[in-house]
Amino acid sequence: MTSFDAIITTSDIAVPDRGTAIEPTNTFYYGPGQEGLPTQLFVRDLVNPFPDLAARAILAERILREEAEKTTRIHSMAAQIYHERDGIDGLTQLIGKTKFKEKLKEQIARTRRDGTTFGLVFYDIDDFTSFNNTYGHEEAGDPVLKGVADASVDCLRDVDVVGRYGGEEFVAIVYDLQPGDGTSSASRLVDAIRNLRVESSTGNELPQVTVSVGFAEYQDEPAETLDEACSKLVRTADGAMYAAKNAGKDRVYRAITDPETNETTYEEMVGPQED
Repeated sequence: MTSFDAIITTSDIAVPDRGTAIEPTNTFYYGPGQEGLPTQLFVRDLVNPFPDLAARAILAERILREEAEKTTRIHSMAAQIYHERDGIDGLTQLIGKTKFKEKLKEQIARTRRDGTTFGLVFYDIDDFTSFNNTYGHEEAGDPVLKGVADASVDCLRDVDVVGRYGGEEFVAIVYDLQPGDGTSSASRLVDAIRNLRVESSTGNELPQVTVSVGFAEYQDEPAETLDEACSKLVRTADGAMYAAKNAGKDRVYRAITDPETNETTYEEMVGPQED
């Protein structure tokens, strides 16, 4: 006999599916390395090999795809953990609130040592909720946040520090101020956002993005702790930002604090975009 000859005692052998119990039989296939293999098993595998192989290939492909997806998720989670550990916001790649406040306190301490001047820019994306509600959080909200972050970094100086304070709020430390530097930095920022063109994740161009900006120059009070000075400066710049919101959005307001009365007023530095 050749290697594929088989002794088959019936001309009508039912081919069972894989996993089906095989009734004992006295008829066997004697092939190389398979002595005693029941003829029914041999015939099943000989007659119907390709569907079984195709099914196995599909299953293997699915398993590999699922494992690849798991690996990608694990890597993404690991990257997020490392970013959070280092104080980096995963979406915008800017430093987050905690890390930013550390930087702010470091600058306050530096100013107290050598008298350098700096200011805090606090800004918020106008009508951000409508982007999410109208176009979707991941489809529009995330691209808008990323676009504002990138435009902020591009338009400010390398020495300045930009951070995402939370939600749609951003902050920037503007270092070594000279007369007019605060106005210039805030003006560049609001113009850069106005000129920003953002596409949704589906490729559709979104409506114009604008920001309301508040600016406050640091005024040292030696009796304050670093935490107190940091919180006060943030509140002051935040108040200027809300003054810009209340005045109609898409503009810059500056906080002016009277050193004698400690009263703060706000004035417009950059007006709304002209049509």
